[in-house]
Amino acid sequence: MADKKEITINKKIDEAAESDQKIDKLQQLASISFLYLGAELKKQKEEKLYKYLGESPEYESFESYLKSKNIELRKAYYLIQIHTIFIEGLNFKEEELSGIHWTSLRTLLPIVKKENAQELVEKAKILTRGHLETEVRQLRSGLTSLKDLDNCKHENVERIIFYQCKTCGERFKYLPENSKIIK
Repeated sequence: MADKKEITINKKIDEAAESDQKIDKLQQLASISFLYLGAELKKQKEEKLYKYLGESPEYESFESYLKSKNIELRKAYYLIQIHTIFIEGLNFKEEELSGIHWTSLRTLLPIVKKENAQELVEKAKILTRGHLETEVRQLRSGLTSLKDLDNCKHENVERIIFYQCKTCGERFKYLPENSKIIK
């Protein structure tokens, strides 16, 4: 009887290890799939391939096509921009960006250049997006270290008012066209 139990346990151990390896591979694939998605969205947009998919309204414009695919317009443009800058422009391989969430790469878009790309990508791999955003603010303002941010006296302050959609929660710096403010 002990042998059957041991065989069953060993089988479960093997099954668990195999499943764990699959999860690791799928996580890696998921963490870079947005780069491939950005490439395909760019191809659809630039070559207007969506128009060849049919005569229905969802194929009349890129925006309609995205809606039919349930992809937010802003996200699609960010994914295209990430692919264009990091893969085409800076020659990163998709695998080099594995494990970095697309929103972290989006955060780097305003400041990434050939000279700082590798360092910023390494930071994006280890920092939370909040900390990465702090680094980006620091680089944009000309500060040279995080200690400079900690000691900031907040002498240059800008008042910013945001609007938030009550339906979806998206926030805007400017009141969107055809919107009304509710109280």
